[in-house]
Amino acid sequence: MFPRVQERFAISDAVEEYTAFPQFWDDERRVSLEVKERIVPAFDGDLPWDLYVLFDRDARWANAGDHVIGWGAPVIERADELDAQLAALAPGSGPR
Repeated sequence: MFPRVQERFAISDAVEEYTAFPQFWDDERRVSLEVKERIVPAFDGDLPWDLYVLFDRDARWANAGDHVIGWGAPVIERADELDAQLAALAPGSGPR
């Protein structure tokens, strides 16, 4: 089985902050295993289930590990870090 798009009814009443981005559920944790082994091998712990990964524009699944520009887990504890990394990637945020 492949990752499936989340079902909105299965999420609690809390609204996801980044609802514009698709989220996928990986019931068999195939993607989680590959993320841990190939994309963020420095992740220390069991298979990731609450992790963000930011890639540069040249990333493709086949070479994703070579294009990681930021990652963190668990997301709730790294929200400020994630927001700062996203702000740094925003258009017009580069050196002037």
